[in-house]
Amino acid sequence: KTEKKEKKVKSTIPELSDCPKLKSKYFIDDNKKEFIHKKIDNEWQEILDKNKKWSKNCLNKDSNYFLGLSNTQTPKILWIGCSDNRVPVTEQIGASNGEVFVHRNISNIIIATDINSQSVIHYAIEYLQVKHIVITGHYNCRGIKLALECEQADILNPWIRTIRDIYFKYKTKLDECLNFQEKYNMLVELNVYESCISLMKNMNFMKHYYKFGYPI
Repeated sequence: KTEKKEKKVKSTIPELSDCPKLKSKYFIDDNKKEFIHKKIDNEWQEILDKNKKWSKNCLNKDSNYFLGLSNTQTPKILWIGCSDNRVPVTEQIGASNGEVFVHRNISNIIIATDINSQSVIHYAIEYLQVKHIVITGHYNCRGIKLALECEQADILNPWIRTIRDIYFKYKTKLDECLNFQEKYNMLVELNVYESCISLMKNMNFMKHYYKFGYPI
């Protein structure tokens, strides 16, 4: 009988102990890590506690609150906005939960190549039969500022490229602005305008509008 000897292959991936510079750059020490994890655990527990409190308050006001929300949703509005979290959509228009179908992304951009937003629009029109589509932006949008200042945004670069294209499309008009803030505000408005134009080119939107007269 011949015995087969297994050949041990040394891993080519260096250990952290072999790369002190890598370790110091990308990893924190155990004491600091423990402190951060404890803080995160406390924050997570606070989220759970607030959720329980919210749920209890809702049931105190209406014992059938969650039963009502579990029924088929029939919102009349598709709201497309920025991922900015400062003001909930329902508060902006005084709507109740379940009355608005919401989609958010950075800088409220609607482009044909974004399968996410296009899927939302398709679902809202074809299955929820929404009557209104709202595209809204907000001043002091960080995504708009990144595009305007041509900052390096890493993975965001392809996304905000759309905003930069809008900038060059309206460059003559934007250059007439008296200061940076005025130009910044105008680009926010033009970004919403271009997203509306993009929406109007959506095949589901056009087909449904000419057949039923909505969404608007």
